Order: sequence, then structure tokens, then C-alpha cells
Amino acid sequence: MRRPRHPDEQGHVENEGVRIFYELYEHEPPTMLLMPPVAFAHSRLWKGQIPYLSRHFRVLTFDGRGNGKSDRPSDPAEYGPEQFAADALAVMDQTMTDRAIVAVLGPRSISALRVAVDHPDRVAGLALLAPDLFAEREFADAWRAAPDDPHSGFGAFNPHLMRSDWPSFLDQWSRVMFPHPHSSRQIEDTIAYGIETDGERFIASTIGNRYPRRAEVLDLARRLPCPCVVTQWGAPMWPARTSEVFAQAAGSSLVVFEGLGPQVGARWPVALNLFLREFAESIREERDPNYRRWNADSDARSSGLR
Repeated sequence: MRRPRHPDEQGHVENEGVRIFYELYEHEPPTMLLMPPVAFAHSRLWKGQIPYLSRHFRVLTFDGRGNGKSDRPSDPAEYGPEQFAADALAVMDQTMTDRAIVAVLGPRSISALRVAVDHPDRVAGLALLAPDLFAEREFADAWRAAPDDPHSGFGAFNPHLMRSDWPSFLDQWSRVMFPHPHSSRQIEDTIAYGIETDGERFIASTIGNRYPRRAEVLDLARRLPCPCVVTQWGAPMWPARTSEVFAQAAGSSLVVFEGLGPQVGARWPVALNLFLREFAESIREERDPNYRRWNADSDARSSGLR
């Protein structure tokens, strides 16, 4: 496979019998851990971020259980937040990563949050990208949908469609995530990632995610010990109220990518790359007072991004 940059280290680490595939891109610290978001995508979801971020930081990724080169348990109990958190810690241990700045997208944000709160010595900063943290989702009614209900738009998030025609679900749902014109590359990628698993595994992982109650999440937000930033895509997926209330409880910044759709990192990678770099630089500056912080305006002008 042709890539702008290949990993310096890759392999598997085992967590309670489940093998998790990881890739490490070496650079000077800090380390940025890019966590997998959901079982129909694996670590290649971050392909728009890895080449850029790995020129400035040490970058670590892994395929979440259920897809990619990791194992695919069939039991929903194997996909809880505690398992994903343990997978992240196992990958960090395997690569001798004492501490990392963690970035996570959407549904697996609760796992990253648990790592940050339960293991404060391991997380230097937390970037929650359109976090889907508790069960106030626009598509929650999909699990009660009938087999013959409409399968377009949010209606595609239907377990009957996932079981009966997984490729059709991927096609329909990818168009929800990429509603803008000229998104054919991103739609094709989403289908390609998803076809590496199946509907039963995805359903197991979605049920297994076990969204906590709102009050529990906000309590975790108030206990968060590290710098945090929260984003919202300014689109109907992952409603803004999830990001807003969490940011308020955590005392964190809220950044809204207006009009850019739910998958900024894939459709507009430069916007997300600069955002993540600025966040990581601010943490590196705190830890090393002699470090000269990156100037976003001058760097963007010199690289022709503006």
C-alpha cells in the first residue's frame, strides 16, 4: 500500500485474548494517540492526519477491536468502554508510551475519557472530536425500527438493514457522514473500511458501547485532570448539546467547525490538522518553557494554506 509515510513500528498486542493491531510513527515527544472511533472504521480513518502530525509529534494509532487487523469478537460484552480503554493502555505499554495526548472521534470518546480520568498519569491532554458521550443521539430510535422502515438518511442506522445488506448500510450511512458535493473519495474510503467487518460485529460493538447516563458523563467531565478541548461539526450528526454541556462541565474550550459536516478530518484534513497541532503545541509549551510555540498564522501563510 502506498502511503505518504509508513510506520516505524507495527504489530499486535494482546488484551485478554483479543489481539489489537497498532502502528507507531516515531518523532520527538509528545506522543499523540489517535483512537479508533467506531467498528466500521479502523486506523486508516486518520490517514489525513498521520503524515502531517508525525512531522511534529510521535504518533500512535491502533485498529479498534472489530475491524482492520485486530480481532473481531462476536460478544457485545467484549466491546465495552472498559475494553477499549484497556486496549489503548496495552498499545501504549507495548510502545513504551508513558503519556500521550489523546484524540478521539465520536462514539468511542467515552473510552478516552475513562482513560484520562482513571489513569491521569497516562494522558497529557484530551481532544474530543464531536464526542458522542451519552445516549441523546438523533439516531437512537433506529434500534427500534421495523425491517421495512425507510433506509435513507438517519433511517439507514437500522439493525435490520445492517444484518440483511451490510454494503447497502455502508453506502447509505457514508452519505450521511459526507453530505457535501465532491465527497466521493471519502464515501469510497468509508465503504472500504466498513467492508472489512460485518453487520453482526458492528451491532455487537454498538450495543456493547453501553452509553452512560448524562449525569455520569458530566461528573467525569468535572473530574477531568488534564487540558481538554471539545469540537462540534456544526452538522446534525452528534448534536451540539453533547459537546456544549460537556465543555461547560469540564471548563474546556468548545470549537465549532461551522458547515464542514461530521467528518472534518477526512473531508477537510488541513482544518483538523492545524487544530490538533495547535492543541498539542500548547501542551508541549507548558511542559517545556524553552520550547518556541508554533505560530498558526505565519505557518499557514508560509505553507500556502491561506
